[in-house]
Amino acid sequence: MAKVDLTNGTKQILCDYRVDFYNICGNYIYFQTSIEDPALYRMKTDGTECELVKAGTHHDINVTSTYVYFTDYFISNLFIIFNSC
Repeated sequence: MAKVDLTNGTKQILCDYRVDFYNICGNYIYFQTSIEDPALYRMKTDGTECELVKAGTHHDINVTSTYVYFTDYFISNLFIIFNSC
């Protein structure tokens, strides 16, 4: 995953993971990886403080000012966690 400064075109690599789904809230990006051990992660938009949110394959990542909602890909369970962004 990378970000690009639209004023000067500078590209910054945030992580080397393949990212399937993501959503941004404030200074955080919530994203689903499809590496050997797929998982939902949270990371600051500058690429720091990457942390595991929940192991497994998830989709429909929706973020509000209070909660993060996401669905398990295989069994369609909805998860809700507190959003601290």
